[in-house]
Amino acid sequence: MPPVKARLDTSSTFVVLNQRTTPPGSRHPLGGQAPHERDRNIPDLRASKPSGPLERDIDPDYIVPDLPGVDDALDMLLTFGKFHGHSLGQVLSFEPSYLDWLAETYNRDPEISAAARVLVAELDRRGIRREERPMRPGWQTSPFR
Repeated sequence: MPPVKARLDTSSTFVVLNQRTTPPGSRHPLGGQAPHERDRNIPDLRASKPSGPLERDIDPDYIVPDLPGVDDALDMLLTFGKFHGHSLGQVLSFEPSYLDWLAETYNRDPEISAAARVLVAELDRRGIRREERPMRPGWQTSPFR
């Protein structure tokens, strides 16, 4: 029989640690339920598969904003980030890959992201290739991929 571990409680009471509450050999008073039998023919719902409606209801009063022209998009000023105060035309001249980022991921200002999408579409229409920035070292071996 292993030694009994005990501690002295703050109220000077002797408390035995890890002691069973039911007598040996008796059935546990809380038997619980049997596990739920699941139908193996029904596929599991995964996060990658949609579980809600596949089509959205569109508000009939919603008006799609007009996309700016290329000239208006070139003159639009950035009010954030490392190119704060520069126009999209200036950013296009020294780092066109930033426009790709604005068009794909930036969503805080819909006017700026729409203007960036117009400029990226124009660059693609003209066949102008943008050099992709290399990944930072160590990102290829990220454990979260």
